[in-house]
Amino acid sequence: MRKRISILINSLAGGGAERQVSLLTKYLNIDKVILLENDINYNIHSNIKVLTNHTGKTSSVLKTLYIPIHALKLKKFISNNIIISFLERSNFVNMRSKLVKKHK
Repeated sequence: MRKRISILINSLAGGGAERQVSLLTKYLNIDKVILLENDINYNIHSNIKVLTNHTGKTSSVLKTLYIPIHALKLKKFISNNIIISFLERSNFVNMRSKLVKKHK
């Protein structure tokens, strides 16, 4: 059985981690890219799912309060065996969702 891979990241607004995600989607067989914010500045070759309509201008306090909600929403998209998260907030969401849904 083929292992499916998803990438979880805050946004694709610009920066080093976002650029790495855009490059990984070109060279790896990535099933989905899941975003916590609706900021996209990089073209990628995968299916994109956005969990909220937050942007970079949304309050950081509100974004932090939404971590458990993001984790619950992420459960819907996890049909994959492996989820790779980039950046701190995405890592927290990934850890919280792992408590409910046992993924790698």
